[in-house]
Amino acid sequence: MRDLAQRVELLVGGRVRVLHRNARPELDVLADGRAERLVVRHPRLVERGQVELDEALALRLGDPQPAVDVDEVLEAELAREAVRAAEGLGGEHRQVLDVLRLPVPEQRLEERVAQDAVVEELLEAVQRGLASGVLVEARALGACSCRHAPKTAARGPGVQQLRGAGDNHRLWHRGVVDLDLAQVRAFVAVVDHRHFGRAAQALNLTQQALSKRVARLEAGLGRLLERDRGGVALTPAGERFLPAARRMLEVADRAVADVRQTPAAPLRVDVWGELHPPARLVRDVAREQPELVVDLSMRRDLARALGALERHELDLAFGNAANLDRPLPPGTTARLVTTDPIAVLVNVRGVLAERGHVTPADLVRRGVWWPSAGSSAEVRGFAEEYVGSIGASLRTEGSNLGLDALLERVATDPDLVAPVVATWPLARDDVRIVPLRPTPLYPWHAVWRTADPHPDLAGLLRAVEAAGRRPDAAPDTWLPRAAREP
Repeated sequence: MRDLAQRVELLVGGRVRVLHRNARPELDVLADGRAERLVVRHPRLVERGQVELDEALALRLGDPQPAVDVDEVLEAELAREAVRAAEGLGGEHRQVLDVLRLPVPEQRLEERVAQDAVVEELLEAVQRGLASGVLVEARALGACSCRHAPKTAARGPGVQQLRGAGDNHRLWHRGVVDLDLAQVRAFVAVVDHRHFGRAAQALNLTQQALSKRVARLEAGLGRLLERDRGGVALTPAGERFLPAARRMLEVADRAVADVRQTPAAPLRVDVWGELHPPARLVRDVAREQPELVVDLSMRRDLARALGALERHELDLAFGNAANLDRPLPPGTTARLVTTDPIAVLVNVRGVLAERGHVTPADLVRRGVWWPSAGSSAEVRGFAEEYVGSIGASLRTEGSNLGLDALLERVATDPDLVAPVVATWPLARDDVRIVPLRPTPLYPWHAVWRTADPHPDLAGLLRAVEAAGRRPDAAPDTWLPRAAREP
């Protein structure tokens, strides 16, 4: 059994911080709970670094057992330690020092707290001022350039306050809540997974450790999540905090990448589908700019892509924002970047197969077929708006199973007239694409988060817009109302 008389156990906020076999290290403890202290600079015992709140360190310095996250230490295990009754440090909230039969270290600690707390606070304030630029180091503190002032020699480095220092006061003032990124990351993971267990698995944490992080975050900000048997849901406060929490994590990750001079994360882009202009345009830009790294996905539904954009799983999404069945999410920007000309697909045995082009009057007589099942809201909305604008009828029976299924369906029914992209290649001779006049233009928008966009986003958008087909104001074209230029 270890000699308990040679150990000091320091608990801050209910956590094990450090257990010492050597009673000589001095411990810095701050009253009023404003900040956590370091184990003071014993190079042989501590590696000159701050003991982070969630850093996985061994519980006893020099212990051979592997390090564990302190959040994962069960309270029952801590209770098994043979400790004496704890003494409070001046009655501070949740700060307790347990001293095991060590009267000398106990006296030293009390004296240190009483004598040095004010000095430590002053030094901390000075260090924060230097780090933020509010204070600058001066070689001759107190030197005066006045004519009648006595000349004094430089007395070594000092600190002086810059003019306008109050402008940055909000950046370092301790009256605000200091957010822990690990806690913020835990909160966002729970929201995305809608479950504590799955979120903990994604972060390689135990569920107990994850719950503690979220609880500490809520202790400072208020209730953010509602928990029930069905999972978790955001409170109104959580909904307000979530967008800023996602931006905070992205900014932090980019800051680390900048400091380490590591390549930026790939630009995550949803190009809707394989056959459509966004996929071709983005691939062309990537080939011309090898330094641009993109990660492509194809959800075939702008509404789904917008959900991923809100969750910061995407940086850019393409789709028809003009015919969505819902408004764009707050904090997003949409821009029309290209269009697709629409024609009709007909059976070669049909009455329209030999026509040079098809008119709206032909569609009024024949009707238009487009299966609604399996089609996204934006595609259905485009078909409904166009057919309604010319006074034709829209048949929606069947399922949208892809281009091959569409070709097969029209090839077996001479009466069907289906809208398709005029430039799609066909590898069969039993169907034909006939142009429409005026030509409907299917709009493709780029949608991204307005705040903190990916560093490579602007360059990609410029290149896509330059290569895309922009709509014109000619009378022989048609665009959805929401896509028309004002």
